[in-house]
Amino acid sequence: HEIVDRLNKNLLELEQQNINAYLKANNVVNKPEINGIYIFHLKEGTGPPVKTGNQISIRYTGKFLNGEIFDDSGSRGKIFDFTYGSQLYLVEGLNFAVGRMREGGKARILIPSSLGFGETGSVKGIVPPYTPLLYEVEVLKAK
Repeated sequence: HEIVDRLNKNLLELEQQNINAYLKANNVVNKPEINGIYIFHLKEGTGPPVKTGNQISIRYTGKFLNGEIFDDSGSRGKIFDFTYGSQLYLVEGLNFAVGRMREGGKARILIPSSLGFGETGSVKGIVPPYTPLLYEVEVLKAK
């Protein structure tokens, strides 16, 4: 157990170093949300705010901090539709951030692994353990 605990601690420290390096390289002065998520509003939405029970349509791109894309709704030619808050359709951090947007808004979101795919990574192995994520999300509909 001690070796595993030490390894996990080292991986968490490495993740935080990677986040800090990304923030520094991109001259980020924003403060994170209380849970460690950074939300960079690229375009403020003018439509209704996202609320639990809304039918939501989003377009998104998921990337690693190095810019490599791991998921892109647009590359599949699709818009992602779901009922906000009824089930966990999104990783926890992305769900949190979308809930702070308005229809028509676009944001870049930096999510620590604890609110992404965590210490195990994604089920299909695309996202490794302890990997922070960057999403660009556009809320197309929130009704």
